[in-house]
Amino acid sequence: DTSPRFRTMFPMTTTTTTSSSSFSLSCRAPRRRHPCRHGHDGNLSSRPSTTTYGKKKKKVHEGGDDSGDDSSGPGAVSAQKKLTPKERRALAKQQKAEEQQARLDAIEAAAEARKKPCDDVNVVMWTLSLATSFQKATDRQLLRGVPVTEAARALYETQDFVLLSHSLTTPDEDLPPEGPVFNYGNELGQELFQYSWDELMTTSSSKTVKTDNDEAMEARKELMQRMESEDYAEFDGVRVDKEGNEFLIE
Repeated sequence: DTSPRFRTMFPMTTTTTTSSSSFSLSCRAPRRRHPCRHGHDGNLSSRPSTTTYGKKKKKVHEGGDDSGDDSSGPGAVSAQKKLTPKERRALAKQQKAEEQQARLDAIEAAAEARKKPCDDVNVVMWTLSLATSFQKATDRQLLRGVPVTEAARALYETQDFVLLSHSLTTPDEDLPPEGPVFNYGNELGQELFQYSWDELMTTSSSKTVKTDNDEAMEARKELMQRMESEDYAEFDGVRVDKEGNEFLIE
């Protein structure tokens, strides 16, 4: 084939030998070229095409702009600093101290929740005074076999008897018109009269008797007169709780 295309793709050279009056045909294979240097028809193009592989994208900092600036700004996310062994030990020590303090705070909070009025020093001293006074007047003990260090809580929590006391004086030495005010009442006494500790500490003992019950009021008056001259007196009578319900004490 001697077409122009064949000659273009496979250029030929002819050699003539005079001795044998013959000729030989040799072909030289075309040199491989990069695809981008060829035209669409396989021929060499006068203007080779160019392959575009896309522009390199700029690195965008999270929270910042895309200016490509590597400097850390207010909106840039900086890598976490790598701690040295000494800094790690200091951090671990601080965390341990914080955990210990949290446990101590929890223990103190639990102890505070379990705290009762009988744990107050003044209440403890007054409770011991009541026990001593009762033993001196009656030659009997309110509780037997209880260590002194546990006596205040034992008397406060006992379910065997009600223990109440009222003060004949107040800090300013002036009694309210209603008369003496309670200054102690164990748990069973609070339950019986339906008063909390704080309520009982501001309640006159005269309110434990109905004012329209003449018999009960007269019995209380006689008891108070006896107590002015005696250290101890036994008494049976009717009392009333905060809700107005009457009950018998003995």
